[in-house]
Amino acid sequence: MEFNALKFKTDNGNDYIYDNEMGMILPCPDYEYYIIENYYKLDKSEIINNLIAKFNKSEEDAEAAFRYIAIQVSKGCFYKKEEIDKIERITLEDIEMTDMSQLILITTEDCNIRCKYCIYSDNYPDVKSYSKKSMDIKTAKKAVDYYRDLHAKRVKRGFRRKPIITFYGGEPFLAFKLIKEVVKYCKETQFDTLFFVTTNATIFTDEMINFIIENNLIVTFSLDGNESNHNRNRVFSNGKGTFDLVIKNINKLQEAKKKRNISEAISFSCCYDNYTDMVEVIKFFEENHDLFYPYTVFYSQISKLDTNYYDYCKSAHEAGVIETDEYTFGKSVNVLLKEFLEKIMKEETPPISLTALFMAIKYIIWRSRGEMDIMEPSCTPGSKIAVAPDGNFYVCERVSQANSSCIGDVEHGLMIEKINIMIDEYKKIRQENCKRCPVSRLCAMCFMHLSKGNTMEFNYELCSENRRDIPRSLSRAFSILEIMPNAFDVFDSKDANKDLYEIR
Repeated sequence: MEFNALKFKTDNGNDYIYDNEMGMILPCPDYEYYIIENYYKLDKSEIINNLIAKFNKSEEDAEAAFRYIAIQVSKGCFYKKEEIDKIERITLEDIEMTDMSQLILITTEDCNIRCKYCIYSDNYPDVKSYSKKSMDIKTAKKAVDYYRDLHAKRVKRGFRRKPIITFYGGEPFLAFKLIKEVVKYCKETQFDTLFFVTTNATIFTDEMINFIIENNLIVTFSLDGNESNHNRNRVFSNGKGTFDLVIKNINKLQEAKKKRNISEAISFSCCYDNYTDMVEVIKFFEENHDLFYPYTVFYSQISKLDTNYYDYCKSAHEAGVIETDEYTFGKSVNVLLKEFLEKIMKEETPPISLTALFMAIKYIIWRSRGEMDIMEPSCTPGSKIAVAPDGNFYVCERVSQANSSCIGDVEHGLMIEKINIMIDEYKKIRQENCKRCPVSRLCAMCFMHLSKGNTMEFNYELCSENRRDIPRSLSRAFSILEIMPNAFDVFDSKDANKDLYEIR
Protein backbone atom coordinates (compact mmCIF):
# COMPACT_ATOMS: atom_id res chain seq x y z
CA MET A 1 0.00 0.00 0.00
CA GLU A 2 1.30 3.42 -0.94
CA PHE A 3 1.22 6.30 1.56
CA ASN A 4 -0.91 9.17 0.24
CA ALA A 5 -1.05 11.95 2.83
CA LEU A 6 0.77 15.12 3.85
CA LYS A 7 1.57 16.43 7.31
CA PHE A 8 1.63 20.19 7.87
CA LYS A 9 1.99 22.56 10.80
CA THR A 10 0.17 25.80 11.63
CA ASP A 11 1.71 29.02 12.90
CA ASN A 12 0.71 27.99 16.43
CA GLY A 13 2.74 24.79 16.13
CA ASN A 14 -0.22 22.42 15.82
CA ASP A 15 0.08 19.39 13.54
CA TYR A 16 -2.45 18.24 10.94
CA ILE A 17 -2.58 15.61 8.23
CA TYR A 18 -4.10 16.12 4.82
CA ASP A 19 -5.51 12.82 3.54
CA ASN A 20 -5.17 12.92 -0.24
CA GLU A 21 -7.31 9.80 -0.66
CA MET A 22 -10.47 11.16 0.98
CA GLY A 23 -9.75 14.87 0.89
CA MET A 24 -10.03 15.20 4.68
CA ILE A 25 -7.89 17.23 7.05
CA LEU A 26 -7.48 15.95 10.60
CA PRO A 27 -5.49 17.00 13.68
CA CYS A 28 -2.46 14.73 13.79
CA PRO A 29 0.10 14.89 16.61
CA ASP A 30 3.49 13.28 16.03
CA TYR A 31 2.61 9.93 17.59
CA GLU A 32 -0.48 9.51 15.39
CA TYR A 33 1.51 10.41 12.30
CA TYR A 34 4.05 7.78 13.33
CA ILE A 35 1.29 5.13 13.38
CA ILE A 36 -0.07 6.24 10.00
CA GLU A 37 3.34 6.34 8.35
CA ASN A 38 4.34 2.91 9.64
CA TYR A 39 0.96 1.18 9.52
CA TYR A 40 1.99 -1.17 6.72
CA LYS A 41 5.71 -1.13 7.45
CA LEU A 42 5.68 -2.55 10.99
CA ASP A 43 3.45 -4.97 12.85
CA LYS A 44 1.09 -3.75 15.55
CA SER A 45 3.17 -4.87 18.52
CA GLU A 46 6.26 -3.05 17.26
CA ILE A 47 4.27 0.15 16.69
CA ILE A 48 2.75 -0.08 20.21
CA ASN A 49 6.18 -0.63 21.80
CA ASN A 50 7.66 2.32 19.90
CA LEU A 51 4.77 4.58 20.97
CA ILE A 52 5.55 3.68 24.58
CA ALA A 53 9.32 4.12 24.18
CA LYS A 54 9.57 7.08 21.76
CA PHE A 55 6.47 9.10 22.64
CA ASN A 56 6.14 8.26 26.34
CA LYS A 57 2.66 6.77 25.93
CA SER A 58 1.07 4.34 28.34
CA GLU A 59 0.20 0.94 26.92
CA GLU A 60 -3.50 1.82 27.19
CA ASP A 61 -3.08 5.13 25.31
CA ALA A 62 -0.91 3.49 22.66
CA GLU A 63 -3.54 0.79 22.06
CA ALA A 64 -6.29 3.43 21.80
CA ALA A 65 -4.28 5.52 19.34
CA PHE A 66 -3.57 2.49 17.16
CA ARG A 67 -7.25 1.50 17.14
CA TYR A 68 -8.24 5.02 16.10
CA ILE A 69 -5.84 5.04 13.15
CA ALA A 70 -6.79 1.48 12.18
CA ILE A 71 -10.43 2.56 11.89
CA GLN A 72 -9.47 5.47 9.62
CA VAL A 73 -7.32 3.25 7.41
CA SER A 74 -10.15 0.70 7.16
CA LYS A 75 -12.37 3.51 5.82
CA GLY A 76 -9.88 4.12 3.00
CA CYS A 77 -7.82 6.95 4.49
CA PHE A 78 -4.11 7.72 4.09
CA TYR A 79 -3.19 4.97 1.63
CA LYS A 80 -3.70 4.85 -2.11
CA LYS A 81 -6.27 2.38 -3.32
CA GLU A 82 -5.21 -0.37 -5.70
CA GLU A 83 -4.19 1.08 -9.06
CA ILE A 84 -6.47 0.38 -12.02
CA ASP A 85 -4.34 0.16 -15.14
CA LYS A 86 -7.22 0.48 -17.57
CA ILE A 87 -8.38 4.01 -18.29
CA GLU A 88 -12.14 3.91 -18.68
CA ARG A 89 -13.48 5.41 -21.87
CA ILE A 90 -16.28 7.94 -21.67
CA THR A 91 -19.35 8.14 -23.88
CA LEU A 92 -21.50 10.98 -25.14
CA GLU A 93 -23.93 10.02 -22.39
CA ASP A 94 -21.21 10.73 -19.82
CA ILE A 95 -20.72 14.19 -21.33
CA GLU A 96 -24.47 14.78 -21.13
CA MET A 97 -24.29 13.99 -17.39
CA THR A 98 -21.64 16.62 -16.52
CA ASP A 99 -22.45 19.41 -14.07
CA MET A 100 -21.40 22.18 -16.46
CA SER A 101 -23.03 23.50 -19.64
CA GLN A 102 -21.46 26.36 -21.57
CA LEU A 103 -20.82 27.38 -25.17
CA ILE A 104 -17.91 29.76 -25.74
CA LEU A 105 -17.85 31.51 -29.10
CA ILE A 106 -14.39 32.86 -29.90
CA THR A 107 -15.79 35.58 -32.12
CA THR A 108 -12.41 36.88 -33.29
CA GLU A 109 -8.69 36.38 -32.74
CA ASP A 110 -8.10 40.09 -33.33
CA CYS A 111 -7.67 42.68 -30.61
CA ASN A 112 -7.37 46.46 -30.60
CA ILE A 113 -4.99 46.64 -27.62
CA ARG A 114 -1.68 44.93 -26.86
CA CYS A 115 -1.51 43.74 -23.25
CA LYS A 116 2.03 42.84 -22.23
CA TYR A 117 0.90 39.62 -20.52
CA CYS A 118 -1.43 38.48 -23.31
CA ILE A 119 -0.52 34.98 -24.52
CA TYR A 120 -0.39 36.36 -28.09
CA SER A 121 2.26 38.95 -27.15
CA ASP A 122 6.01 38.77 -27.74
CA ASN A 123 6.44 37.63 -24.13
CA TYR A 124 5.01 34.20 -25.09
CA PRO A 125 7.37 32.95 -27.83
CA ASP A 126 5.79 29.48 -28.12
CA VAL A 127 2.28 30.80 -28.89
CA LYS A 128 1.04 32.14 -32.21
CA SER A 129 0.43 35.88 -32.49
CA TYR A 130 -2.77 37.81 -33.13
CA SER A 131 -4.71 37.16 -36.31
CA LYS A 132 -7.59 38.70 -38.24
CA LYS A 133 -9.65 35.49 -38.09
CA SER A 134 -13.28 36.09 -37.17
CA MET A 135 -16.28 33.79 -36.93
CA ASP A 136 -19.04 34.06 -39.51
CA ILE A 137 -22.74 33.87 -38.65
CA LYS A 138 -23.21 30.52 -40.42
CA THR A 139 -20.59 28.90 -38.17
CA ALA A 140 -22.02 30.58 -35.07
CA LYS A 141 -25.57 29.39 -35.80
CA LYS A 142 -24.41 25.80 -36.32
CA ALA A 143 -22.58 25.95 -32.98
CA VAL A 144 -25.68 27.31 -31.25
CA ASP A 145 -27.88 24.62 -32.83
CA TYR A 146 -25.58 21.84 -31.65
CA TYR A 147 -25.30 23.30 -28.15
CA ARG A 148 -29.08 23.72 -27.89
CA ASP A 149 -29.58 20.02 -28.62
CA LEU A 150 -26.81 18.99 -26.22
CA HIS A 151 -28.19 21.16 -23.43
CA ALA A 152 -31.70 19.75 -23.96
CA LYS A 153 -30.31 16.25 -23.38
CA ARG A 154 -28.65 17.47 -20.17
CA VAL A 155 -31.95 18.92 -18.97
CA LYS A 156 -33.66 15.55 -19.56
CA ARG A 157 -30.97 13.96 -17.38
CA GLY A 158 -31.60 16.38 -14.52
CA PHE A 159 -29.50 19.47 -15.31
CA ARG A 160 -31.34 22.51 -13.93
CA ARG A 161 -29.30 25.59 -14.78
CA LYS A 162 -29.94 27.77 -17.79
CA PRO A 163 -27.69 27.36 -20.83
CA ILE A 164 -24.80 29.81 -21.12
CA ILE A 165 -23.31 31.36 -24.24
CA THR A 166 -20.12 33.36 -23.73
CA PHE A 167 -18.61 35.71 -26.31
CA TYR A 168 -14.84 35.67 -26.16
CA GLY A 169 -11.86 36.97 -28.13
CA GLY A 170 -9.50 38.66 -28.89
CA GLU A 171 -11.81 41.54 -28.25
CA PRO A 172 -15.31 40.15 -28.91
CA PHE A 173 -16.88 43.56 -29.59
CA LEU A 174 -14.73 43.84 -32.70
CA ALA A 175 -17.28 41.28 -33.93
CA PHE A 176 -20.28 43.19 -32.57
CA LYS A 177 -22.37 42.42 -35.66
CA LEU A 178 -21.91 38.70 -35.03
CA ILE A 179 -22.86 39.05 -31.36
CA LYS A 180 -26.07 40.82 -32.35
CA GLU A 181 -26.90 38.12 -34.88
CA VAL A 182 -26.33 35.31 -32.38
CA VAL A 183 -28.52 36.91 -29.71
CA LYS A 184 -31.22 37.56 -32.32
CA TYR A 185 -31.03 33.96 -33.55
CA CYS A 186 -31.40 32.57 -30.01
CA LYS A 187 -34.49 34.69 -29.47
CA GLU A 188 -36.00 33.74 -32.82
CA THR A 189 -35.50 30.04 -32.06
CA GLN A 190 -36.77 30.50 -28.48
CA PHE A 191 -33.47 29.35 -26.98
CA ASP A 192 -33.63 30.97 -23.55
CA THR A 193 -29.99 31.39 -22.55
CA LEU A 194 -27.74 33.56 -20.41
CA PHE A 195 -25.26 35.64 -22.39
CA PHE A 196 -21.80 36.48 -21.02
CA VAL A 197 -19.10 38.60 -22.64
CA THR A 198 -15.52 39.42 -21.63
CA THR A 199 -14.29 42.77 -22.95
CA ASN A 200 -11.51 45.32 -22.61
CA ALA A 201 -14.21 48.04 -22.82
CA THR A 202 -12.19 50.36 -25.05
CA ILE A 203 -14.43 50.37 -28.14
CA PHE A 204 -17.85 50.76 -26.53
CA THR A 205 -20.40 52.77 -28.46
CA ASP A 206 -23.85 53.91 -27.37
CA GLU A 207 -25.29 51.18 -29.57
CA MET A 208 -23.22 48.53 -27.79
CA ILE A 209 -24.23 49.84 -24.38
CA ASN A 210 -27.91 49.82 -25.29
CA PHE A 211 -27.57 46.32 -26.71
CA ILE A 212 -25.94 45.03 -23.51
CA ILE A 213 -28.74 46.48 -21.40
CA GLU A 214 -31.64 45.46 -23.64
CA ASN A 215 -30.41 41.88 -23.93
CA ASN A 216 -29.20 41.40 -20.35
CA LEU A 217 -25.62 40.56 -21.30
CA ILE A 218 -23.53 39.82 -18.22
CA VAL A 219 -20.28 41.69 -18.76
CA THR A 220 -16.83 40.90 -17.42
CA PHE A 221 -14.45 43.83 -17.76
CA SER A 222 -10.71 43.28 -18.00
CA LEU A 223 -9.57 45.84 -15.46
CA ASP A 224 -6.43 45.44 -13.36
CA GLY A 225 -7.52 47.67 -10.51
CA ASN A 226 -5.95 51.07 -9.95
CA GLU A 227 -4.60 53.20 -12.79
CA SER A 228 -0.88 52.53 -12.33
CA ASN A 229 -1.30 48.75 -12.10
CA HIS A 230 -3.70 48.65 -15.07
CA ASN A 231 -1.74 50.97 -17.36
CA ARG A 232 1.62 49.25 -16.99
CA ASN A 233 0.26 46.25 -18.93
CA ARG A 234 -3.07 47.00 -20.61
CA VAL A 235 -1.98 49.39 -23.35
CA PHE A 236 -2.64 50.29 -26.97
CA SER A 237 -0.06 49.42 -29.62
CA ASN A 238 1.52 52.86 -29.13
CA GLY A 239 2.09 52.12 -25.44
CA LYS A 240 -0.64 54.46 -24.16
CA GLY A 241 -2.58 53.13 -21.19
CA THR A 242 -6.27 52.24 -21.53
CA PHE A 243 -7.42 52.98 -17.96
CA ASP A 244 -9.18 56.34 -18.54
CA LEU A 245 -11.13 55.04 -21.53
CA VAL A 246 -12.16 51.84 -19.72
CA ILE A 247 -13.46 53.75 -16.69
CA LYS A 248 -15.26 56.23 -18.94
CA ASN A 249 -17.09 53.42 -20.75
CA ILE A 250 -17.93 51.50 -17.59
CA ASN A 251 -19.35 54.73 -16.21
CA LYS A 252 -21.48 55.18 -19.34
CA LEU A 253 -22.85 51.65 -19.05
CA GLN A 254 -23.63 51.97 -15.34
CA GLU A 255 -25.30 55.35 -15.77
CA ALA A 256 -27.43 54.02 -18.62
CA LYS A 257 -28.50 51.07 -16.44
CA LYS A 258 -29.33 53.37 -13.55
CA LYS A 259 -31.58 55.52 -15.73
CA ARG A 260 -33.56 52.40 -16.62
CA ASN A 261 -33.58 51.14 -13.03
CA ILE A 262 -31.57 48.05 -14.00
CA SER A 263 -29.12 46.44 -11.56
CA GLU A 264 -27.62 43.60 -13.63
CA ALA A 265 -24.35 42.53 -12.00
CA ILE A 266 -21.00 43.08 -13.68
CA SER A 267 -17.68 41.46 -12.90
CA PHE A 268 -14.02 42.26 -13.28
CA SER A 269 -11.11 40.12 -14.39
CA CYS A 270 -8.17 41.59 -12.49
CA CYS A 271 -4.70 40.26 -13.29
CA TYR A 272 -1.77 40.60 -10.92
CA ASP A 273 1.89 39.68 -10.74
CA ASN A 274 4.66 39.87 -8.13
CA TYR A 275 4.93 43.63 -8.65
CA THR A 276 1.24 44.39 -7.96
CA ASP A 277 0.37 46.38 -4.84
CA MET A 278 -2.89 44.66 -3.88
CA VAL A 279 -3.62 47.24 -1.18
CA GLU A 280 -3.97 49.86 -3.92
CA VAL A 281 -6.02 47.48 -6.09
CA ILE A 282 -8.52 46.77 -3.28
CA LYS A 283 -8.64 50.47 -2.40
CA PHE A 284 -9.54 51.27 -6.02
CA PHE A 285 -12.45 48.83 -6.15
CA GLU A 286 -13.81 50.02 -2.81
CA GLU A 287 -13.54 53.69 -3.79
CA ASN A 288 -15.63 52.86 -6.86
CA HIS A 289 -18.06 50.58 -5.04
CA ASP A 290 -21.11 52.71 -5.76
CA LEU A 291 -20.25 53.01 -9.45
CA PHE A 292 -19.65 49.28 -9.93
CA TYR A 293 -22.27 47.75 -7.63
CA PRO A 294 -23.52 45.04 -7.91
CA TYR A 295 -20.23 43.50 -8.94
CA THR A 296 -17.62 40.91 -8.11
CA VAL A 297 -13.93 40.53 -8.88
CA PHE A 298 -12.02 37.52 -10.19
CA TYR A 299 -8.29 37.71 -9.52
CA SER A 300 -5.86 35.88 -11.80
CA GLN A 301 -2.13 35.55 -11.34
CA ILE A 302 -0.15 36.15 -14.50
CA SER A 303 1.46 32.80 -15.25
CA LYS A 304 5.19 32.36 -14.88
CA LEU A 305 5.18 29.41 -17.24
CA ASP A 306 6.39 29.41 -20.86
CA THR A 307 6.82 33.17 -20.89
CA ASN A 308 9.39 35.96 -20.85
CA TYR A 309 6.92 38.27 -19.13
CA TYR A 310 8.65 38.23 -15.74
CA ASP A 311 12.02 38.87 -17.39
CA TYR A 312 10.42 41.95 -18.93
CA CYS A 313 9.10 43.00 -15.49
CA LYS A 314 12.53 42.64 -13.91
CA SER A 315 14.12 44.76 -16.65
CA ALA A 316 11.36 47.35 -16.41
CA HIS A 317 11.84 47.57 -12.64
CA GLU A 318 15.60 47.99 -12.98
CA ALA A 319 14.98 50.75 -15.53
CA GLY A 320 12.57 52.51 -13.17
CA VAL A 321 9.51 51.90 -15.38
CA ILE A 322 7.92 49.70 -12.70
CA GLU A 323 8.34 51.38 -9.32
CA THR A 324 7.22 48.45 -7.16
CA ASP A 325 9.51 45.44 -6.63
CA GLU A 326 9.02 41.68 -6.93
CA TYR A 327 8.10 41.38 -3.23
CA THR A 328 5.29 43.93 -3.35
CA PHE A 329 2.46 41.47 -3.96
CA GLY A 330 3.39 39.20 -1.05
CA LYS A 331 3.81 42.06 1.41
CA SER A 332 0.57 43.76 0.39
CA VAL A 333 -1.46 40.52 0.63
CA ASN A 334 -0.22 40.00 4.20
CA VAL A 335 -1.53 43.46 5.08
CA LEU A 336 -4.89 42.68 3.49
CA LEU A 337 -5.18 39.29 5.18
CA LYS A 338 -4.79 40.98 8.54
CA GLU A 339 -7.52 43.46 7.57
CA PHE A 340 -9.77 40.62 6.37
CA LEU A 341 -9.43 38.73 9.66
CA GLU A 342 -9.90 41.83 11.80
CA LYS A 343 -13.21 42.55 10.12
CA ILE A 344 -14.41 38.99 10.67
CA MET A 345 -13.38 39.16 14.36
CA LYS A 346 -15.48 42.31 14.68
CA GLU A 347 -18.33 40.44 12.91
CA GLU A 348 -18.15 42.95 10.06
CA THR A 349 -18.63 41.88 6.44
CA PRO A 350 -15.39 42.34 4.48
CA PRO A 351 -15.61 44.37 1.25
CA ILE A 352 -16.52 42.43 -1.91
CA SER A 353 -13.13 42.92 -3.53
CA LEU A 354 -11.27 41.89 -0.37
CA THR A 355 -13.33 38.73 0.12
CA ALA A 356 -12.77 37.77 -3.52
CA LEU A 357 -9.00 37.97 -3.03
CA PHE A 358 -9.08 35.10 -0.55
CA MET A 359 -11.51 32.86 -2.43
CA ALA A 360 -8.62 30.47 -3.19
CA ILE A 361 -8.48 29.54 0.50
CA LYS A 362 -12.03 28.22 0.23
CA TYR A 363 -11.07 25.94 -2.65
CA ILE A 364 -8.09 24.58 -0.72
CA ILE A 365 -10.28 23.71 2.29
CA TRP A 366 -13.37 22.40 0.56
CA ARG A 367 -12.02 20.95 -2.67
CA SER A 368 -13.43 17.57 -3.78
CA ARG A 369 -13.96 15.15 -0.91
CA GLY A 370 -14.81 11.50 -1.22
CA GLU A 371 -14.83 9.89 -4.65
CA MET A 372 -13.53 12.18 -7.37
CA ASP A 373 -15.23 12.59 -10.73
CA ILE A 374 -13.79 10.93 -13.81
CA MET A 375 -11.73 13.94 -14.92
CA GLU A 376 -10.92 15.65 -11.61
CA PRO A 377 -9.31 18.10 -11.26
CA SER A 378 -9.88 18.98 -14.91
CA CYS A 379 -13.31 19.47 -16.44
CA THR A 380 -14.64 16.78 -18.77
CA PRO A 381 -14.08 17.66 -22.45
CA GLY A 382 -17.42 18.69 -23.91
CA SER A 383 -18.91 19.93 -20.64
CA LYS A 384 -18.13 23.33 -22.08
CA ILE A 385 -17.31 23.83 -25.74
CA ALA A 386 -15.04 26.58 -27.05
CA VAL A 387 -15.68 27.22 -30.73
CA ALA A 388 -12.85 28.75 -32.76
CA PRO A 389 -13.61 31.11 -35.66
CA ASP A 390 -13.16 28.21 -38.11
CA GLY A 391 -15.81 26.14 -36.31
CA ASN A 392 -13.50 23.67 -34.55
CA PHE A 393 -14.39 22.64 -30.98
CA TYR A 394 -11.88 22.81 -28.12
CA VAL A 395 -11.98 21.90 -24.42
CA CYS A 396 -11.94 25.55 -23.41
CA GLU A 397 -10.91 28.97 -24.65
CA ARG A 398 -7.50 28.72 -22.97
CA VAL A 399 -6.29 25.48 -24.51
CA SER A 400 -3.90 25.62 -27.45
CA GLN A 401 -5.90 25.52 -30.68
CA ALA A 402 -3.78 22.79 -32.24
CA ASN A 403 -5.01 19.76 -34.16
CA SER A 404 -4.45 17.44 -31.19
CA SER A 405 -6.65 19.62 -28.97
CA CYS A 406 -9.62 19.65 -31.35
CA ILE A 407 -12.58 17.62 -29.99
CA GLY A 408 -15.08 18.18 -32.82
CA ASP A 409 -16.53 20.84 -35.07
CA VAL A 410 -19.80 22.48 -36.06
CA GLU A 411 -20.35 19.98 -38.89
CA HIS A 412 -19.90 16.78 -36.88
CA GLY A 413 -20.43 17.87 -33.26
CA LEU A 414 -18.37 16.38 -30.44
CA MET A 415 -16.17 13.55 -31.64
CA ILE A 416 -16.03 10.96 -28.89
CA GLU A 417 -12.96 9.24 -30.31
CA LYS A 418 -10.94 12.47 -30.26
CA ILE A 419 -12.17 13.18 -26.74
CA ASN A 420 -11.12 9.74 -25.51
CA ILE A 421 -7.70 10.04 -27.15
CA MET A 422 -7.23 13.33 -25.32
CA ILE A 423 -8.47 11.89 -22.03
CA ASP A 424 -6.23 8.81 -22.41
CA GLU A 425 -3.19 11.02 -22.88
CA TYR A 426 -4.19 13.29 -19.99
CA LYS A 427 -4.80 10.35 -17.64
CA LYS A 428 -1.54 8.63 -18.58
CA ILE A 429 0.44 11.80 -17.90
CA ARG A 430 -1.32 12.25 -14.56
CA GLN A 431 -0.83 8.61 -13.57
CA GLU A 432 2.85 8.64 -14.47
CA ASN A 433 3.63 11.92 -12.73
CA CYS A 434 1.03 12.45 -10.00
CA LYS A 435 0.36 9.05 -8.42
CA ARG A 436 2.96 9.63 -5.68
CA CYS A 437 2.01 13.25 -5.05
CA PRO A 438 0.35 13.76 -1.63
CA VAL A 439 -1.59 16.85 -2.81
CA SER A 440 -2.69 15.68 -6.25
CA ARG A 441 -6.41 16.25 -5.65
CA LEU A 442 -5.74 19.84 -4.58
CA CYS A 443 -3.75 20.52 -7.74
CA ALA A 444 -5.66 22.27 -10.52
CA MET A 445 -3.38 21.11 -13.34
CA CYS A 446 -5.70 20.62 -16.30
CA PHE A 447 -5.65 20.39 -20.11
CA MET A 448 -4.72 24.07 -20.32
CA HIS A 449 -1.49 23.47 -18.38
CA LEU A 450 -0.52 20.28 -20.24
CA SER A 451 -1.29 21.44 -23.76
CA LYS A 452 1.90 22.19 -25.68
CA GLY A 453 1.30 22.92 -29.35
CA ASN A 454 0.29 19.66 -31.00
CA THR A 455 1.28 17.57 -27.99
CA MET A 456 0.42 17.20 -24.33
CA GLU A 457 3.31 17.30 -21.86
CA PHE A 458 3.56 17.19 -18.10
CA ASN A 459 4.15 20.65 -16.68
CA TYR A 460 7.07 20.16 -14.29
CA GLU A 461 7.37 23.85 -13.49
CA LEU A 462 3.73 24.14 -12.38
CA CYS A 463 4.05 20.89 -10.47
CA SER A 464 7.02 22.25 -8.54
CA GLU A 465 5.11 25.44 -7.71
CA ASN A 466 2.05 23.54 -6.53
CA ARG A 467 4.04 21.12 -4.37
CA ARG A 468 5.53 24.16 -2.66
CA ASP A 469 2.47 26.43 -2.51
CA ILE A 470 -0.36 24.02 -1.62
CA PRO A 471 1.16 22.96 1.74
CA ARG A 472 1.74 26.66 2.51
CA SER A 473 -1.91 27.39 1.72
CA LEU A 474 -3.07 24.56 3.97
CA SER A 475 -0.92 25.87 6.79
CA ARG A 476 -2.18 29.43 6.32
CA ALA A 477 -5.84 28.38 6.13
CA PHE A 478 -5.74 26.30 9.31
CA SER A 479 -3.64 28.87 11.15
CA ILE A 480 -6.55 31.24 10.54
CA LEU A 481 -9.22 28.69 11.47
CA GLU A 482 -7.52 28.01 14.79
CA ILE A 483 -8.01 31.67 15.67
CA MET A 484 -11.45 32.07 14.09
CA PRO A 485 -13.32 28.86 13.24
CA ASN A 486 -15.92 30.87 11.29
CA ALA A 487 -13.37 32.90 9.34
CA PHE A 488 -14.41 31.60 5.94
CA ASP A 489 -18.15 31.35 6.48
CA VAL A 490 -18.37 34.59 4.50
CA PHE A 491 -17.74 32.56 1.34
CA ASP A 492 -20.92 30.56 1.88
CA SER A 493 -23.22 33.53 2.35
CA LYS A 494 -26.11 34.11 -0.04
CA ASP A 495 -24.30 36.55 -2.26
CA ALA A 496 -26.08 38.20 -5.16
CA ASN A 497 -23.22 37.20 -7.43
CA LYS A 498 -22.83 33.61 -6.22
CA ASP A 499 -23.76 32.17 -9.63
CA LEU A 500 -20.99 34.20 -11.27
CA TYR A 501 -18.40 32.48 -9.08
CA GLU A 502 -19.82 29.04 -9.75
CA ILE A 503 -19.92 29.61 -13.51
CA ARG A 504 -16.27 30.66 -13.50
